[in-house]
Amino acid sequence: MEFRARVVRRPTYIFEAVEDGKVAAEVHLSIKRGRKGRYGYVHEVFSEEAHRGKGLARKLNLDAIAKARKLKCYKIVLTSNDKNIAVHAMYEKLGYKRHGLEFRLDLE
Repeated sequence: MEFRARVVRRPTYIFEAVEDGKVAAEVHLSIKRGRKGRYGYVHEVFSEEAHRGKGLARKLNLDAIAKARKLKCYKIVLTSNDKNIAVHAMYEKLGYKRHGLEFRLDLE
C-alpha cells in the first residue's frame, strides 16, 4: 500500500461588493470534484460590519449559485458557525437545507 499527497488545482471564484475601492462583502466559490461529479463549495462569506443587513451577502450568494449552475455543478455545499442564526435564515431563503454535521480541528 502506498500513501501519497497530490496537489490539485481547482478554480475558486471570488465574488465581491466593492465600495470606494474597498471590499464591503465577499463570497468564495470553489469548484470541486466528488464521486458524483462537480460541485461547488461556498466559503469565506463575509460582510464588513458597516455593510451588514444591506443584502450584499445574499446578492453575492446568488451570483455564486448562478456560476455553479453554469458550470453544471450538481450541488453546493457551505458551512456556517452554528451560532450564526441570522445568516442561517438567509441561507434557507436561498434554498440551502441543513445537512450533515461539521467537525473542526484547530491547529493553532
